[in-house]
Amino acid sequence: MFETANFRRNIWLGLSLLTLAAKPATAGHVQVPPFMSGAVGIAVTGWLSAHSGYELMTEADCRCPGDLKQIRAGAEPALRAGPDYQPYFARGDFDGDHRLETAVAVTRDHIRFQVLILPGKAGQKPYLSPLFQPGDLLMTIGNGRLIVGPLGTDFYDELIPTKTGSYVARVPDQ
Repeated sequence: MFETANFRRNIWLGLSLLTLAAKPATAGHVQVPPFMSGAVGIAVTGWLSAHSGYELMTEADCRCPGDLKQIRAGAEPALRAGPDYQPYFARGDFDGDHRLETAVAVTRDHIRFQVLILPGKAGQKPYLSPLFQPGDLLMTIGNGRLIVGPLGTDFYDELIPTKTGSYVARVPDQ
């Protein structure tokens, strides 16, 4: 009898864990998209949970299906983009430490956004940028450079890492 009760409890526990693992990660009422899986999803969910009022910008917030179609088709060869390009998500070695950082756009109003950069090195603090305007997209170009701006223009900001583990937004020399 005791072995049967333990067996049933273990089966129930195992099924419960499988059910939890099968659900997408969420932070409050914001669901983390499938492309943010594993450690990235956990880090983003953790940050959102600790910072109430923020949500992820989504492809729907972009209101730019034509631009996304162009980017995904390879019309902008300088961008590191392809058919899976997401307008508010980027991964790359933005600070040159040979570890992948994650950049996502977070918002409080689904119009303007800030770039949240989650470091690739344990113990470093995330960076939250100043506000960016509607129509701006998050992109990586050449050698892991992270830029924010509208598609098809030369008006963009580059997020440059500092020695203190932060970033500064600057307009590159044209």
